[in-house]
Amino acid sequence: MFTQIIRQFLGLKGQSGEVPNPFKKGRDEEGNVVHVNDDFVPRSLPRLEQVGTKVKITAPSRELALTMLRKKLIRQGFSDVQIDQYIERENIIREESVHYPKIRYDMTVDLNKYYLAALKIAYEYGYHKFGELFYNDEIAQQIRMILFNASKGNFDYTYGKVRLLSSFITHSMEKEQGINCHMLSLHKDNANQLIVNIILFMTPGLSFSVCISNNALKYRIENEIITEIIPIKIN
Repeated sequence: MFTQIIRQFLGLKGQSGEVPNPFKKGRDEEGNVVHVNDDFVPRSLPRLEQVGTKVKITAPSRELALTMLRKKLIRQGFSDVQIDQYIERENIIREESVHYPKIRYDMTVDLNKYYLAALKIAYEYGYHKFGELFYNDEIAQQIRMILFNASKGNFDYTYGKVRLLSSFITHSMEKEQGINCHMLSLHKDNANQLIVNIILFMTPGLSFSVCISNNALKYRIENEIITEIIPIKIN
């Protein structure tokens, strides 16, 4: 859902050609499902509740409410004639009200899977830049094993050198938020490790730092920082 919110904000379409609506389904305060269209107009699902002899119907129109009531009474053995007489005699719908629901959304972020996604991006970028030299790196082999197991549904293997990008770096990105691009940078840290910084959608919450080698010198990376901007295509 988090990624869909960003895609909606940036207007990024999916394979269907539509911009995703992360808020299309939520729940009201009573736990009932509420649908929201692309114009953010809520619609509660029609429902019928009976407590004793009283029936409460939630529906977008009086006509649908009567249809739901009719089906309920038919299942209880009433004939069409009896139902018509009952509705006419009792003025069955005595109270009508307009309901504006408060909608609740649940969003669970699995950081381990986000880290795996960042790990895969960093690995692919390392191979793209350095080819076989990186492929044979001890750390690359470890990352490859973790990604392979994850692709088979085994998430027991973890990698300790992937983390969220430091706030010092992400704070400087505040003015760039909303720009339709990703950014990758490659550099050597003070411990001679080769680091890939990944900034997705130019968003701090989707920014990661990944160590892809314990020996940056063999890649001839000195003090320079290699930075690439990847534009996001909007159909």
